[in-house]
Amino acid sequence: MVKHIYTSMIVVINFMLMSSDAIAGLSTKYLIKQAESGDVLSQLLLAEHYMEDTDGKKRDYSKAAYWLEQAALLGDAEAQYRLASLLESGKGVKQDITRACKYYEKAANQNYVKAQLEVAKCYSAGKGMSVDESRAREWYQKAAKSGDKQASRFLKNDRFYNQVLRPLNTAPRKLKDISNAMSFKQSRRYRLLSSEQKNQLKTLEKQYIQRYAIPLLLELIAVQQGLDGYDTLLGFPSHYNTIISKLAMSSQNKLAMEVESKKSELQQLIIEKYRLAYDTEVVENRRLIDALEASVQFERRASSAFQDLYLLEAFNDLRTTRAQHRHQLYQKLNKTLTKEVRELSYFHELEAFTSKYVWHSKETSSGQLSINRAVTEKRAEIMPFSNLAASDYFNAIYSGNWKKAKEIDYNFIYPYLKNMGQTLSAMGALIDGFSALGGNRTNYREDIINELKAASLISPLFSIYLLDYPFMFKTCMDTKPVQFKKTTTSETVYRNGYGAYQYSVKHPDKVEYFLVNHRFAQIFKKVGLGDSDDGAAQLLDTFFSGNNASRITISDIQSSSRKFMKTYQCNSPIVKRMENQMEHYFYNYKKL
Repeated sequence: MVKHIYTSMIVVINFMLMSSDAIAGLSTKYLIKQAESGDVLSQLLLAEHYMEDTDGKKRDYSKAAYWLEQAALLGDAEAQYRLASLLESGKGVKQDITRACKYYEKAANQNYVKAQLEVAKCYSAGKGMSVDESRAREWYQKAAKSGDKQASRFLKNDRFYNQVLRPLNTAPRKLKDISNAMSFKQSRRYRLLSSEQKNQLKTLEKQYIQRYAIPLLLELIAVQQGLDGYDTLLGFPSHYNTIISKLAMSSQNKLAMEVESKKSELQQLIIEKYRLAYDTEVVENRRLIDALEASVQFERRASSAFQDLYLLEAFNDLRTTRAQHRHQLYQKLNKTLTKEVRELSYFHELEAFTSKYVWHSKETSSGQLSINRAVTEKRAEIMPFSNLAASDYFNAIYSGNWKKAKEIDYNFIYPYLKNMGQTLSAMGALIDGFSALGGNRTNYREDIINELKAASLISPLFSIYLLDYPFMFKTCMDTKPVQFKKTTTSETVYRNGYGAYQYSVKHPDKVEYFLVNHRFAQIFKKVGLGDSDDGAAQLLDTFFSGNNASRITISDIQSSSRKFMKTYQCNSPIVKRMENQMEHYFYNYKKL
């Protein structure tokens, strides 16, 4: 044994050291001599030599196959694998798949990984032997365990294939089970299956759908009830298209007929149900005004419940009948409703009225058109400002539309919250930290953010309005108004050429007086310049400076306020109402 190994090593070393000419001449003879003596390595080297196309000599697969067979008979696993490859392809030998698979199996039994994969394919496909999925899987597992990537991929695909097969061979309980069973084509793993596996799955899928889908679809159609059921039937063809499209055309036509039949049945039931409900809730109501309100509310509920179904042609007659009844009510109540609209003063009152008595702006009965005109005129009356830069805000305040005013306030302050919120919060936390070092407990961090969130354009509006008041509404000033004094101290600092401080000269104090009617004195203290040392006032003055812009800017508020004061007399009803509304909003906007 030792002598045989030693001889083989000498053969390899000599073969590696020889030139190509020597390999073509002396080394080949030497290898043949060693191979004929039964040296397996020489036999393999000779086979390799005959399978290479070197020095212009063509490959000789028949001689290669001969020497591989000699080594294979001596039990060499590599020789067995390579001989099996030639037998499978028919190179140099007569093609013999059966012998090939036998040699693959012999090499595989010696843990030759490549051979393990090939023998697994033989058992799986039935090449040269009977199909045996169990044996094939065993060999795939051995090859995968030995590190063969192709075998690993096969096992993953095989697991996926079996996962797909399981639901296709199980009776579904509901349509969702069928959809889930058909979803395998969406998986990336499906593309990696063999053509044979794909074809088998397609066949099984078709049989599965033909057998189970029609009964479940018919059952689903039969159980539909009410508006929800009608809505389901409208979307039935598109929602279940994946399943329906795979049915035979006769089956598809049958389903379409069943859907239409069920829709017609439900239409009649829905129409009758809503006709009876309208009669009970509206027509039988003795008070006309209550009947109109009930009719409008009924229509709102119906449109909400029907949603997209509400405008379907199938329900035209039902809608027309109700519209005709409302038309009669509008005609009878025209004077009463018109008078009620004219007596309204605030936005929320107008909103409540339209919510109660006005249904659809597109309904063109003469009675409703008359009410619509009255509502439009009243809206223009309680929201009279259309030519101001901040007309939306002024109209919201004037009409008492606090929701709209709050929305505009939020849109104004949002950029500050977004861009400065974190910085201010950090500053507040730092102040709280210093306070804690001094033994005091503060919460500036939370207070600053809360003040910022609670800021409103009503503050700069009032500040601008009150500062301009003595000049633009002079005739409406109190005989002895409240005086607010503001003193501004300044100095000039002198420095040398290097920027170092030399000396400073203080200037005389600049004193300004602001006159405010007693009614607004407390408001001016909060929003104006009455108390310059007040921290909150300074914060507001900073935030509401003219340099900051948003959807409605401080500049818009300023120009709108001055245009408003130029347009109206200070004692006019519009100015008095605007002042009352501004005052109400200022004191209550945080609660609203």
